[in-house]
Amino acid sequence: MNKVIVVGAGGHAKVVADALLCTGEFELLGFADDNIAIGTKILGNHEVISTIDGFLSWKNNVDFLALGIGNLALRSKLVAQFSYNFKWAAVIHPSAVVAKSAIIGEGVTILANAVIASQAEIDAFSIIDAGVIVDHECRIGKFAHICIGSLIGSNSSVSDNYKTELGQIVSPFSKI
Repeated sequence: MNKVIVVGAGGHAKVVADALLCTGEFELLGFADDNIAIGTKILGNHEVISTIDGFLSWKNNVDFLALGIGNLALRSKLVAQFSYNFKWAAVIHPSAVVAKSAIIGEGVTILANAVIASQAEIDAFSIIDAGVIVDHECRIGKFAHICIGSLIGSNSSVSDNYKTELGQIVSPFSKI
């Protein structure tokens, strides 16, 4: 079983950790956060085990990091800072439907009841929130955040670092 630390310990981190646990593929070692005290329980018996800089000491005991921070600028900064020392887990909730022909990048998070259709591409470190539909042949750029309930119409593209609104509808063949 792959050992993982979730970077961050706020609300988004809890959702990411829950998705990891639901897969049955990861052993959650705990959370790393600079703003919550080490030892604080976050999800069940899982607690903050390190500051963010401090998890370098875990390098030999962890297989992956998972991004539990929703802020896109901070996500990008953390990936740049720690990618030389760690691999980033793609987190896909087991209730998500992901087409076999879809391409899922490193560090992507796909949450509960999302649908990723045929030949869609989700680029590295993006968030596909709960209940999102990404239709066929779409491209979601790096560090994008497709918020809860959004619908991305077929053959559309979403730019790097773009964040949709809750429930946003992107018409087919659009570029945003």
